[in-house]
Amino acid sequence: LGCSPWGPGGLLLLLGTQSALVVVRECLLTVAGERVTYRLRQRLFGSLLAQELHVLEGSRAGETLSRLQADVAMVRAAITSSVTTGLRAAVMGVGGTALLAYLSPTLALVAL
Repeated sequence: LGCSPWGPGGLLLLLGTQSALVVVRECLLTVAGERVTYRLRQRLFGSLLAQELHVLEGSRAGETLSRLQADVAMVRAAITSSVTTGLRAAVMGVGGTALLAYLSPTLALVAL
């Protein structure tokens, strides 16, 4: 802790800020995932209702709806995890490159 220019209080401030930003990120991802799920369900059920009767005669209504619900939940999980992973990788790449350029511009030019 003695290496920090702001002392132990600066480290605690940094950790508190990081925690708050993680909570904000999770809230935003939850809201975005719910919106995507809602829109996808609306479109799927709308297209299901627009189908001809002979398309739906081969299966029970509960089975079709259950499969649609499960598929939408899987799509939501895949989208939110992919977005999180992609954004984290982009921020780490840009941040790492900026830090490398700050510490050693010559090495940064060789690396790029």
